[in-house]
Amino acid sequence: MIKILKLAHATVLTLPVVCSAAVAQAPPSAEPPSQSQMEERARKKQAERGPVVTLETREKILAELYERLRTTADMRDARPIVDAIKEAWFFSGSPTVDVLLDRAATAIQSKDTPLALKLVDTVLDLQPDFPRAYMMRGMAYATQGDSRRAIDDLRRTIALDPKNFMPYGVLADELLKEKLYKESRETFDQLLKLCPSVKELYPDSAITGRNLDQQGI
Repeated sequence: MIKILKLAHATVLTLPVVCSAAVAQAPPSAEPPSQSQMEERARKKQAERGPVVTLETREKILAELYERLRTTADMRDARPIVDAIKEAWFFSGSPTVDVLLDRAATAIQSKDTPLALKLVDTVLDLQPDFPRAYMMRGMAYATQGDSRRAIDDLRRTIALDPKNFMPYGVLADELLKEKLYKESRETFDQLLKLCPSVKELYPDSAITGRNLDQQGI
C-alpha cells in the first residue's frame, strides 16, 4: 500500500510524498548483501513504494514540516509531524540505498556495529552527502562506545541538515559523555528549539536534559 503524506497549506495545497518502507525485519547476515540480492530487494521495495517524489519535492516538504514542528509544543500534535519528518527524511531516491540503510538500522538494533558500519560506508560511497547515512554511522559508533567518531558524524549530519531535530539529542548525549558540557548544553537547547516537546516524545532526551541540569550547566 502506498503511504501518502498530505500537508495542509494555507491554500489547501496538497503535496503527496511516498516514503521508504519500515526497517527490514530479517536479522542481519554476517556480510552485506550481494549486488543481485540488493537489486532484487530494491525492485520489491520499489513495487511496494509506488511512484516516488523527487528529492527537490522532499526538501520542500521537510522544510514545511520542520517549521510546523518548531511551532508545536503539544506532544499529541507533534507526534504525527515527527513521524512524517522521519518518513520523508529516510527517502533517499535510491531503492538500493534504502535497502542498505534498512539493514544497517537492523544491525545497529542488534548491536552488530561492524556490519552496520560496513553497510553505511557503502551508502556513503553511493551518496556522500546523504544526512541519514552520517547519522546512522554516528549512532553505530555511539553503540560501540566510540563517542569521538560518533560526534564527528553527528556534526556532519547537522551541517548537512541543520533544521532536523533528530541528530541533536544523540549528539548532546555523546558530548556529555566526553565532558564537553558547554557544547552539550548548547546542542540540547537547539534541540528544544527545533522540537519543543522532545522530552515528552523521547525519554532518552529527558534523561540527557536531567543529566545536564545535574551538572549545573
